[in-house]
Amino acid sequence: MSYIYLFLLLFVFLLVWKRTQLQRGSAEFTALELSDDAKSWVRDFFSCEAYGEQVGPKVSFADMVHAVYKESFKDHLHKEMEEDNKIRTEANIGYFIQVSVSNIATLGRLMRVLYHKDNLYAIHFDKKIEDQLVYETLREIVKVTTRASGGTNATLPSNIIVIPRKYVSYMGISMVLNTIAGMGALTESNSWDFFINLSGSDYPLLPQSQIRKILGHAKQRNPRPNFIWIDGNSEKWNNRLSELYFDPALYEERNITHNSGGFELLEAVPSGAKHPLANVPWFSFSKCEAWMILSYEFVNHIIRSVDSKELLIKFAHSLAADEHFFCTLLKAREDQFPHVNSTLRFILWWHPQLGNSGARPFTLDDKWWIVGKALRCSGAFFARKFSNCNADILEAIDTLFIRGLDKDFAKLVERNFLEMIKESSDTR
Repeated sequence: MSYIYLFLLLFVFLLVWKRTQLQRGSAEFTALELSDDAKSWVRDFFSCEAYGEQVGPKVSFADMVHAVYKESFKDHLHKEMEEDNKIRTEANIGYFIQVSVSNIATLGRLMRVLYHKDNLYAIHFDKKIEDQLVYETLREIVKVTTRASGGTNATLPSNIIVIPRKYVSYMGISMVLNTIAGMGALTESNSWDFFINLSGSDYPLLPQSQIRKILGHAKQRNPRPNFIWIDGNSEKWNNRLSELYFDPALYEERNITHNSGGFELLEAVPSGAKHPLANVPWFSFSKCEAWMILSYEFVNHIIRSVDSKELLIKFAHSLAADEHFFCTLLKAREDQFPHVNSTLRFILWWHPQLGNSGARPFTLDDKWWIVGKALRCSGAFFARKFSNCNADILEAIDTLFIRGLDKDFAKLVERNFLEMIKESSDTR
């Protein structure tokens, strides 16, 4: 027995010694003097004024972490809001993740930070992706999700569904059909509250625990809001319903021409025939971004309503149906399904140093020093797009935002979210 007591005493001594060393190291780290550049950088970073501008001088990653670490001990939002807006419930999320040739390489890292045991995930792999690559990616997902849940399983967790693989066309109706298929797979369970669609090019700016907590505010509302950005000037998009287009992904099984983005090219009907809904006064449609956060109730409406099926047929031969179908359906039933005009995504289309991105947004892989401050002040849950799973910007996001070194960030997002849903409710 004496050996057991000696062992316990030694164990307690080591614990106390380790804690003392950690406290001493933390105090020394906090006491270290920042360089002038690091002081300037963190001062700019923590200010959301001049929102779109570049963050101060470029500093090393270590100096950046040190500066944020020191700043986070000051009295900021995490103390001011500590007693405000306490949430007693979290929202469960049903994720649909659309994976293409161009973004499958980033999926493993995405799932590492996206996985939560109480969420549900439906993943679709474009049929053009080689089977072996899909198999290897699924093995990686098993590893990262098992590690995240603390389990030892050698198979996918039961809350991850891989839906049947189909060809998908960029800007085609197959994008809409694929999303609805993902919704259908998710609604086999009624255990979730909000639907979020992502691609392999997306990345969260918050840990899942925080996203679930913030969405808990919306879960408590009746009816629950839907988050999608709708262009207020939809008339300028009338050309989307001018010509007839057919989606080759619906008619062919192999040897389909596709672009570098990994999607087939949509083709116009060569006869010059016009879409029957072009310029008719009785039909109006909305233009939105394809990224959305939708309530379980509205997703059910999409899957089951006659209105949805009729509208799907109307958009079957239009251009970029995924940017019109969901928001047009939502606007037609906005009294039943409230709408907040935001996707809660950070997407870079324009920047003073970079100009206009064109038809597709900028890739953010090498742009932390340009967009880091904008990311912090955006109020977004997610950012896109990323193509390199080892990009420095992902390391910065993980360190500052997801692991919570910047203690104010989650509260900034929460405050922005509360203001949005209140403003939306006030204008109804």
